[in-house]
Amino acid sequence: MRKTLDLRRVSGSVPAIASKSAAHRLLIAAALADGPTRLTISSDSEDIRATVRCLEALGAKIQREGSVYTVSPVREVPSRKITLDCGESGSTIRFLLPVAAALGADAVFTGSGRLPERPQTPLLKALRERGASVSADGVFPITVSGGLTPGEFVIPGNISSQFVTGLLLALPLLKGSEVRVTEPIESAGYVDLTLGALQEFGFDVIRTAGNGVVTFRASPGAALISPGGLTAEGDWSNAAFFICAGALSEQGLTVTGLDPLSSQGDRAILDIVRSVGADVTVSGGAVTVKRGGLLPVTIDARDIPDLIPCAAALCAFCGGVSEIKNAGRLRLKESDRLSTTAALLTAAGIKVTEHPDGLTIYGGKVIPGFCTPSYNDHRLCMAAAVLARAGEVTIEDAEAAAKSWPGFYDDLKKIGGSVI
Repeated sequence: MRKTLDLRRVSGSVPAIASKSAAHRLLIAAALADGPTRLTISSDSEDIRATVRCLEALGAKIQREGSVYTVSPVREVPSRKITLDCGESGSTIRFLLPVAAALGADAVFTGSGRLPERPQTPLLKALRERGASVSADGVFPITVSGGLTPGEFVIPGNISSQFVTGLLLALPLLKGSEVRVTEPIESAGYVDLTLGALQEFGFDVIRTAGNGVVTFRASPGAALISPGGLTAEGDWSNAAFFICAGALSEQGLTVTGLDPLSSQGDRAILDIVRSVGADVTVSGGAVTVKRGGLLPVTIDARDIPDLIPCAAALCAFCGGVSEIKNAGRLRLKESDRLSTTAALLTAAGIKVTEHPDGLTIYGGKVIPGFCTPSYNDHRLCMAAAVLARAGEVTIEDAEAAAKSWPGFYDDLKKIGGSVI
């Protein structure tokens, strides 16, 4: 599918879609709770569908009516070998590998796109050390069986916070266990998001730190108890597109339904647009961003890798030299996001120097009228849309946006964008 975007005349307001990061966590906690839970998730995505599909394979019953998911928890794991198709969702596979092992499932984890290339070795090692039978490192599909023995799980924190989250989500099934994470913890805000989701279900986790290790253990007597109903909060990572586009608009753009106190690390997009000189107003759950000075900026990507494509597109409009640093993990996403982001900006007439773990962007005049592949990466579709603030941009294989935001192009039309 090809889409040609022109966003020179956008203005107005749009609601944030539900955070898929929050949705993954709430769906899994609900599937392990003591009774049914109604979850309101205001948007759909291929990644959310992958988690729902895998939880159903594990024995949960999930009914959807519009934006409401009624989750009846796992009562009995199928005794046969089951297949968990994770699609392209790294969150799904990393969150559910420990959960499936803790449930004693005999499971095969499959997926598509670049998912087979994404690293899983530290997580698989942690599972093997507690008794799970797991297929060899670097082999895909991944098989897991044999269950887990409660105890101490050790995981490095500097590769992916998703490994930590997966083990934390399995804690309610492993009484008397603890998760020990060596510092630093990448994208630590997303670990906080996990702890918050567990707390919504009454499962409190005690966190202690010392000697370069953070330890997580359940509070005495903690259990997952359904709260009856919950709503997934708005998504900062996808809202980042509108926030960056707003920073290029004299009229400005408003995104509603965001929690300014969220644990989502991608809330840092506000710091980025402020740094380039944008005018930012936060009122309740509404964020309004208008164009300011468009100054060059240095961005540390260590805790916010998902923001980088859109933020880099914003930097393309900023006069001077902007730097993206500590971004090596972007090479292991749906595309090699350092290379693909550099290629996107180059197509727009912007000089870019690519480094092993970053980009140097020589901002200036974005030249519209170019065509770019999506690289099968939803974040690249959104970054290309930021560049369409200068005029027409054509995206090949534009359906990649549906991985996290099926209604993305419709929402662009709502703020006055031309989408053909």
